[in-house]
Amino acid sequence: MRGLTFDSLMNDNRQNPKDDWEQYWEKVSFISFFANLYRKNFLSRPMSKMIERYFPEQGVFLEAGCGSATDTFYYQKKRRRFIAMDISDAALKLAIRQKNIDEVKLGNICSTTFPDNHFDGIWNLGVMEHFSAPDMGKAFSEMRRVLKPGAHVILLWPSVWNLVNAFLWWLFPKMPSLLHSRLQGEEILKLNNFQPCDSAVTIMGDIILVGRKI
Repeated sequence: MRGLTFDSLMNDNRQNPKDDWEQYWEKVSFISFFANLYRKNFLSRPMSKMIERYFPEQGVFLEAGCGSATDTFYYQKKRRRFIAMDISDAALKLAIRQKNIDEVKLGNICSTTFPDNHFDGIWNLGVMEHFSAPDMGKAFSEMRRVLKPGAHVILLWPSVWNLVNAFLWWLFPKMPSLLHSRLQGEEILKLNNFQPCDSAVTIMGDIILVGRKI
């Protein structure tokens, strides 16, 4: 991929994330049952496998952009402390109800109040595709800052081939950065100083990426 730059990998399409997500979480109650069912059965299961493989059995872990946090349904707690962070107050009201969530935190993934080298792992589902290229760089930089050395980030990143997005794109805030391939996702990790460790494609076409802080 000679001549590859971060801007060439992503479309730059600005948005107002706070307002967009407040409106989204306040209006999607009519599909919440189906959305939760989808997350539990098609997203949580493959993510759980990666979490067991790359997250230690104890420590503090952050879902950076948690939404309703229903993905934690299949995750094993063990001695892990799960913190759910989102930019939307409405989303956090749903996240705090999840049995595996220990704490919720209002915050922006691009600029948090957590100390350096704080988390033993970070994950999210369906978050990175909503960032423009400049904001994505800020998000990766912040995740690196708050992760402990050698810790992993696990990202479930929808692709342009995702069947749900193909039909229900109009429900969600803008998605300028859907992935085209696992290779593209791995190149983005490298550009942001994460070592690609693993990747997978879910049955619905989402791409799971694992990166190690270097």
